[in-house]
Amino acid sequence: APRDAAPFLGTSGFGPLDNISFLEMLEDGARDWAVRHGGSVVELHAYALPADLAVDEAALREVLWRELLRVHPGLDGARVLGEELLVREDCPLVGTDPWATRPGVRTPDPRVVLAGDGIRCELPVALMERAATTGFQAADTLLARWDVAGHGTWSPPLRGRVPGAGALRRILSRG
Repeated sequence: APRDAAPFLGTSGFGPLDNISFLEMLEDGARDWAVRHGGSVVELHAYALPADLAVDEAALREVLWRELLRVHPGLDGARVLGEELLVREDCPLVGTDPWATRPGVRTPDPRVVLAGDGIRCELPVALMERAATTGFQAADTLLARWDVAGHGTWSPPLRGRVPGAGALRRILSRG
């Protein structure tokens, strides 16, 4: 991995590339492999491929590699020792259309709570982060029934500090 690389980086504006993970920074098995082979274990995700189009796997590999090099140009010339490409339709939410119909953590039965990446969460999280966040929220909900303090959930602010600043910015950017 490049010296300045984050273990996990969510991306935007890099074609279909949604995130980059350097797994040797996150998992013991990947770290051991990277040490033995003198390299890195890199995972690239493209969650929002068009569902109605057939995926050209060779073209997808090429574009993901090209976008990775835009983010980490120091990897140019790196040799690929092995790879695995998984193309699946198992990402539970790409758009926001079904958001309002998703179940939340709490259910009508206070003994039953839900958690996972398919559960509605009002915090700015996605997929794995949503699974972890709703897991904490579900545990906290159950613990509260017994007056036991839970973990709590921290988040960036959901609104700006200055009311109306976003609207003012949009008006000013038009002119």
